[in-house]
Amino acid sequence: MATIEVEVCDICRELGKEVEEVTVTNQDGTTVMILCTADAKPIRDVIAKAKPEQITDGTERPPARKRAAKKVAARKTAARRGGARSATIEEIEAMKNKG
Repeated sequence: MATIEVEVCDICRELGKEVEEVTVTNQDGTTVMILCTADAKPIRDVIAKAKPEQITDGTERPPARKRAAKKVAARKTAARRGGARSATIEEIEAMKNKG
């Protein structure tokens, strides 16, 4: 049995309209929608007003933004307490005998 798949706009759900996949990404995540040209127009208009150089057709990626380097405060070196101490074999034996 044959299967026919039809894509319709997620908003108006009308048959026969040309549709496109629209992906919207923000800090909350990514949403993928199938929209007809008329319902996708408001989204494209907002993008065109805000950043026209970032509109892509999906074949190329927008240019990566460089982030400012974080400044790291210099750390102070902590003074060693008690650190490793060296002793001769005779000194070690003397400490054992005292104890």
